[in-house]
Amino acid sequence: MGCLNLTFLLESGAFADFRLICTDSNGVKKTFSEHRNIVFAQCVKIRDLATIALIRKDSDGIEFAYLEYDPIPFGAILHFLYSGEYRAESQPATRRRGKSEQDLHDAPHSLFYSLRALKLSHELEVFVMYEEAASALCCAVEYYIHHVDFCGMVDELYSTCGHHTQFNMYIDRIAGVISENSLVDRRFQDRLHPIMLKHPRLALDVAEATFETLAETRRESVRAQEEISDMRAQGFRRDEFWDQAEKERQRNREIGQKSADSFEDQIVGGGFKRSPSPQYNVRMVQEWECGVQGCYMRTRYAFMKHEHMVIDV
Repeated sequence: MGCLNLTFLLESGAFADFRLICTDSNGVKKTFSEHRNIVFAQCVKIRDLATIALIRKDSDGIEFAYLEYDPIPFGAILHFLYSGEYRAESQPATRRRGKSEQDLHDAPHSLFYSLRALKLSHELEVFVMYEEAASALCCAVEYYIHHVDFCGMVDELYSTCGHHTQFNMYIDRIAGVISENSLVDRRFQDRLHPIMLKHPRLALDVAEATFETLAETRRESVRAQEEISDMRAQGFRRDEFWDQAEKERQRNREIGQKSADSFEDQIVGGGFKRSPSPQYNVRMVQEWECGVQGCYMRTRYAFMKHEHMVIDV
């Protein structure tokens, strides 16, 4: 829908001419009052499913049909069709951490929400939303890598979405995050080990990401060695190198201090600290000059007194 947000029509049901009813795993039904010109025009799959399904009429004369979809991801699809924006929502953790999982947390998260929206958007061929949900999922993975539901999410991801043709294009970042954490965290590696045995593609994706990380590290090492060799060829010695680095750091500190003095941003208060007025600066300079002059006169008087005492002796 571009920049036109029509979610108020979906939420209120105003002018709705069709209803779709979905049932979750617990048997709870949810009815979506939608508009044919908005939904069917953007998603051919929903139109075809509604046409094939048994269509009935309610007491208001509005046609309705039952669809075998989870209401939560289906609601995310409809919200995207009405607003043009994907909005991830947090859900409670599916399980609590055990005694051996005290290093994990079980706060509400959006991992499964984005994952199931990703799966359904692929099934209904809403590929623009597929990209948005994949981006939201990869972003959530960065924050919930040590969550009790993380391994379960990865398992479901590779079980339900691993065969998608767009998988490597939009979801490859997750394998990179797993690779980075596996290299530095043995407990994390042990938690993911059963999932990798279950999904060979996951193990392959993580291995490729690890090799790419090692290759990049190797390239950076070679680049650093070449820079050191160039500096040695130019006659740089180690002491000179560190002196130059220290001078550069001192120069950066001075620049930062000048910038801070000229633009004193009061972060906690959220405002800007007003600099002293010119009259205040002039008064401070005058007081400083008077202080220096007084100190000079006292020093000169003490010195003359000392000379006089020496002459008297």
